[in-house]
Amino acid sequence: MSKEKRPSILVRKTARGLSPVTAYDAELLYAAGMGEEFELSPMTKRSNRQLRTYWLALKRVCDTTGRWPTPEHLHDELKLVCGFKRNVVDMQTGEVAVVVDSIAFNAMTQDEFRVYMDLAMEKLSDAIGFDPLAFLEAA
Repeated sequence: MSKEKRPSILVRKTARGLSPVTAYDAELLYAAGMGEEFELSPMTKRSNRQLRTYWLALKRVCDTTGRWPTPEHLHDELKLVCGFKRNVVDMQTGEVAVVVDSIAFNAMTQDEFRVYMDLAMEKLSDAIGFDPLAFLEAA
């Protein structure tokens, strides 16, 4: 039988201190024992709109050029050419492998994603010879 993880209590920093985000968060916080300690991690907000624009640009480039079989393949290549990678050494064989980093919401802040997307669109534009975001101007 697996033990489910307790729901996190969400709080927001205000001028008066930390405040529960919802009534449910307030109930959970109130139910916690006096002296109970909590581990806080800031939640960064990412732009779903910008992420959707990124994936749409990749899809349109794949459809238009045929150079990449899927947007996911192009995405992995962009992460490599933009330097969002790391080398990992197999401790048994000494073989070095390149692993691309994640752009997931929990792996990158909005500011970091903006920098990545700007660089990725620049590299992609250089590779294909046209602005991958030109479709935005037509819309």
